[in-house]
Amino acid sequence: MQKIKLFFINNKLFWIGLILSFSLLWPFFAAPYFSHHDDVQAIRLYEMDKCIKDLQIPCRWVPDLGGLYGYPLFNFYAPLPYYFGEIFYLLGGSLIFSVKIMFGFAAIFSYVFMFLLARRFWGDAGALISGVAYSFAPYHAFDLYVRGAMGEMWALMIFPAIFWALVRLKEETRVTNVLILSITVGVLFLSHNLSAMIFIPILFLAIGFLYFQTKNLRFVRFSVGALILGFVISAFYTIPAYFEKDLVHIDTTTFGYFSYTEHFKGFRKLFLERSWGWGSSIREVP
Repeated sequence: MQKIKLFFINNKLFWIGLILSFSLLWPFFAAPYFSHHDDVQAIRLYEMDKCIKDLQIPCRWVPDLGGLYGYPLFNFYAPLPYYFGEIFYLLGGSLIFSVKIMFGFAAIFSYVFMFLLARRFWGDAGALISGVAYSFAPYHAFDLYVRGAMGEMWALMIFPAIFWALVRLKEETRVTNVLILSITVGVLFLSHNLSAMIFIPILFLAIGFLYFQTKNLRFVRFSVGALILGFVISAFYTIPAYFEKDLVHIDTTTFGYFSYTEHFKGFRKLFLERSWGWGSSIREVP
């Protein structure tokens, strides 16, 4: 009992931030259901459950989407959050509660991983400020409460975890830290492939920056090896997604309504309107 007491006392700043981060989740439990733009998380989890129960592992083709013709959803859409949610769905039998857990996990561990990263530079006080600032960041709130962007929430969670693992590897170039870095990279690929495409070049820049600090070629070799291993961990998803992309109309995701140019928000939306509503995102008319 004394050891538990000392553990809480020695890490009290961490627990303060954790409690503050948990406060972000109260809207999820204030009502049975919550609305957001990407209002398909429950059906995706339901389809993942059908895959698992049919022993289609890894899940690639879901039976009920695409007008009941079936749809290669998890062949192209990163599946890890839904594998995670399936654990809670199998245990509790509630789709809505399981989806809330999926969102809540990403929100809470965004704080945890940012705290771990920042503590290596600024101690517990700096880690508390950094972790709380990250979990309460406006874009985090937008993804959590408005967009309901599950994959992107998980990517935002794992970004600081990857940097934390990379710093650990720089400080101690050993196999354990290589494995930690490779797992976090694999989680990123399996959580949100578009975020991985954006983040991996930044990660290479970070490796280069840390090399010029240390002049440690072993660190670079281990880091690149960890990235390759992380890709191997996610290969059951990333390789089919890449080589089978010509079998679907992937080009339709980059033009018309789906072009990024249609979704920039003007001054009025950003600063004057209190709510963006729950309809589709469309180009603003001046």
